[in-house]
Amino acid sequence: MKKHPHKKHPHNNKRLTVFTLALLAGGLLVFGLFGCGKAAYAVDYRGQKDAYQNARDTYKAGEEIRLIYSAIATDTDYSFYLDGEKLNPEYDESKGFILRFTMPAHNVRLECQAVNSMEDDDESKDEMLLDLYTSTVAAADGGDCRELVLYACPNHKWKLIVYRQDAEDDTESSTTYTVPYLAVDRCFAVIDEEKMRSWNDLESAESEEGAITVCKFLDTNGEYVRVTSEAMPDGGAQSFARLREALLSYATEENKE
Repeated sequence: MKKHPHKKHPHNNKRLTVFTLALLAGGLLVFGLFGCGKAAYAVDYRGQKDAYQNARDTYKAGEEIRLIYSAIATDTDYSFYLDGEKLNPEYDESKGFILRFTMPAHNVRLECQAVNSMEDDDESKDEMLLDLYTSTVAAADGGDCRELVLYACPNHKWKLIVYRQDAEDDTESSTTYTVPYLAVDRCFAVIDEEKMRSWNDLESAESEEGAITVCKFLDTNGEYVRVTSEAMPDGGAQSFARLREALLSYATEENKE
């Protein structure tokens, strides 16, 4: 008797197809729940990230954030602002200020303002850390004179003041920027790398034509060091340019007071 080859039953194929579709649908459901996470956004702590416990650089949109600010000094009033809006933190005597907010779907800026409640914010208490002055001989470019001054201020703040003088009408303007400590660290790293402290001890030096640059900075011994483009090493102009670029990188609209 002739044997018939084995044939798959059509109902089996249907059941297999239904099972496969169900499995794929389940997989897509799981992927939708766990595979597509929310986007993460950055927090700008204005140079004070280390002052907050549990602080991270980024958080996911909708994430509930809890930060503790424990770097608290006596006779000092603290205010906290998220994108310019004042926060109302809790206060725990054993921990400090407890800040809570929901991360929005964009980058945010968290700022702490500390004001000494016993003393006025006197400008004379600002300590000059660095002064970079440049004057061009020719005023054709309209730039002529510019001075960048970096200060350490009370309550662990730092600021940069940019002075400009127009040779055509002899007017002077100034703009003040609040900057993070990173600005100080970056500028003095350039001073170290370019060995500016030893410029005044050079046996032979060169000068820059068409401009004069003077840099005065606070040394580690508490005294000021003054170097100029009239007596600098080979490549000194590039050293001044590096320092100028580092300072101007913080003269942004976001940092303007």
